[in-house]
Amino acid sequence: MILSYEDIELIAENILRDYGHSPDNDTPLNVENFAIKHLGLSMVYEQLSLCGEILGLTTHADVDVVVPYIANPETIHVPANTLLIDTSLLPSYPGERAWRGRYRFTVTHECAHQILFRAQPSEMQKSLRAACNPPYSMRELKSQWDWCEWQANALAAALLMPARKVARLMGARRLVRYGKMLNQPDELFFQHLLVSFDVSKSALTKRLLQLEYMIQCGYCDFYDPTDIMEDEQFA
Repeated sequence: MILSYEDIELIAENILRDYGHSPDNDTPLNVENFAIKHLGLSMVYEQLSLCGEILGLTTHADVDVVVPYIANPETIHVPANTLLIDTSLLPSYPGERAWRGRYRFTVTHECAHQILFRAQPSEMQKSLRAACNPPYSMRELKSQWDWCEWQANALAAALLMPARKVARLMGARRLVRYGKMLNQPDELFFQHLLVSFDVSKSALTKRLLQLEYMIQCGYCDFYDPTDIMEDEQFA
């Protein structure tokens, strides 16, 4: 099933409406409650890798998952409808916003896999349950599984940062990104958005660019209206 951004935005809006999370709600999405109470999933924390090669996976049937990247590779039995999250992403470790944002996006990404799976026709679900889905994300969009990862990423972003809520908070404002920098007024507003959605800088940047609320420019175009020039600069 190949979905467009428009399809994914509509799915996210309907799912959040069913969950009772309004675009007017100023509270960030509670990802654990969403996964457990709304989707009926179990959440399990395991060490899946040494250096973050695998951050999470989800299951549609009872499976034995081989975890190859830890010091002593082992097989973990994972029941159906389980989110398996790497222990390095636990919210209390190390407790910084960047890691918390990564944790929240990983949980929502795996929830997105479940949502997209359940949207498939029953025959396709049977086929997918029988398939061997690798428990890691591919970066190049070449195979069916690669597109599944892209769609899960897009849906996770739409669930954590709903388009209508982004529009409400942004209004007519557009942020300008110079290379990887924002000027001071935009940076302050960006920090406000980070708190509002409780996501990482990377996730928020990608979402704002996708929704065209952020404009990308080069470093050489940098302009900060709060800069105060020295007297000699007027000579």
